[in-house]
Amino acid sequence: MIVRDTSLSAQLDRGLAILRKPEAETFRRFQKEGGMREALIFVSAVSVVAALFAFVFGLIAGLSPFIAAVPYAFLKLLFALVTPFGAFFIFAFVLNALGRQQGSSFAQDEIIYTTALYTVPILGLNAAVGSIARIGCLYQPVAIGLIAYVIYTAYAFFLTDPELNQNKALTVAGGAGLALVIFLVVLGLASGAALPATSATVASCFPLPNALASVGNGTCLALIAP
Repeated sequence: MIVRDTSLSAQLDRGLAILRKPEAETFRRFQKEGGMREALIFVSAVSVVAALFAFVFGLIAGLSPFIAAVPYAFLKLLFALVTPFGAFFIFAFVLNALGRQQGSSFAQDEIIYTTALYTVPILGLNAAVGSIARIGCLYQPVAIGLIAYVIYTAYAFFLTDPELNQNKALTVAGGAGLALVIFLVVLGLASGAALPATSATVASCFPLPNALASVGNGTCLALIAP
């Protein structure tokens, strides 16, 4: 009986290994090490961590008055929780659907789990760092680059499928990447619309930090959230 290490640290180590070296050998080493259940646990844990991180920095962004800061922080928590979770499942399930359509030989569990390994750490990082009002705008080019790398990694993964050629792998990764970007942009716009209104009272006390927060959560925020 094969005993698999399904701890969160093991999932993170596998994801980082894929991100460092998105090649056939790396994918094949890990793609059968888990399935839908492990992917769900991984993305849930990372989403919770990102949400708590966003909540803390939401409180810091508006310490006075505290009552005004609390709803602001809770909204940041909500967006940071939804972003990695929603983005992962949209990306993974579109990859699976397009992969089936193009004739992929990979099982659904292999696609969902492998996608979780290399996607969830980046989505969680973007959500957490994007919640820091002072650096959200500055981080955006990095976030965009990381999302592009996620899409490239998906392309590299499907290139290892013997049933898919380069054009088919590009179709799968490109279609899923488009769905991912649309989701993140819509969520970023929703975040920008909701958060400034909630922090209006806080902004009157701390205009500079909260002006930066409004910019970071609105104008500057498309591929990072909250």
